[in-house]
Amino acid sequence: MPINDLIIVGAGGHARSIIDVVESGSEYRIRGLLDSKKHRGDKVFGYEVLGAENDLNELLPEASFELFIAIGDNFQRHRVYQEINTRIANVKFATLIHSHAYVSQRANVGSGAVVMAGAVVNAGCQIGDGTIINTHATVDHDGRISRFSSLAPNASLGGCVSIGERSAVGLGANIIHNIEIGQDVCVGAGALVLNSVKQNGVVLYGAPSKVVRQRQPDDPYL
Repeated sequence: MPINDLIIVGAGGHARSIIDVVESGSEYRIRGLLDSKKHRGDKVFGYEVLGAENDLNELLPEASFELFIAIGDNFQRHRVYQEINTRIANVKFATLIHSHAYVSQRANVGSGAVVMAGAVVNAGCQIGDGTIINTHATVDHDGRISRFSSLAPNASLGGCVSIGERSAVGLGANIIHNIEIGQDVCVGAGALVLNSVKQNGVVLYGAPSKVVRQRQPDDPYL
């Protein structure tokens, strides 16, 4: 299998986790990282910061590689994705699956998405572009996880659950089967979701969960 060069956009905590995912397999070789908040030449786990996001225009003609946006916040990850696609044509975003994750051969994982160690994605699931399925999170059969959403560690979704774009399911949250969650929703840590919430831009907490407030773009998850 050929090894592809990879540039990681972002050099914070989520990028450190992404490096571990990449190193667990043999498909990609990390060329370096881009982050406007770091200095050129800084190192993250031994990999060099090549510059800021805007330096992509200089790097792309030099070599062929794929990108991965390692930004944990769903809104910011989506924004950076849109900015890169607007500036640069035909960019390819890598799909990363940890060697210790399980993804059914009957599931589909979109470009720019990551499935981390111990996570399970079962048969018939559709995992959207730019989505994060974090450590030991589980998505049971026929789940629909929309673009740029995220499941935190140990989040558990029953069968036929649908999660809207940019929504975040918190640490250890549980969503029973056949539930639909709207877009830009935050399901708080430890929540137990028993009823669909099709309303957009709200925060759910509790067991059983209830809507506790509205949520604006870029609001923190906690």
